[in-house]
Amino acid sequence: MVRVMKKESVPEAVVPATSLLTRRQVAERLGVCGHTVQRLTRKGILQALVFNPRLIRYRREAVEALIAHATVE
Repeated sequence: MVRVMKKESVPEAVVPATSLLTRRQVAERLGVCGHTVQRLTRKGILQALVFNPRLIRYRREAVEALIAHATVE
């Protein structure tokens, strides 16, 4: 069973593949583990695109915005 709460289902043709990141790629960019990325998604801090239960991606722009928001000047 897949939890679709706070996730957006989008047809694959709508979003260019080059602007999407896997959970592992997001975790590397944020410097956290994959479970933390899942927690951020569950809390609504980071939105996931769910194509099917095994294919979940994150928008590169959303990840970069999260990094910019979390960075202290």
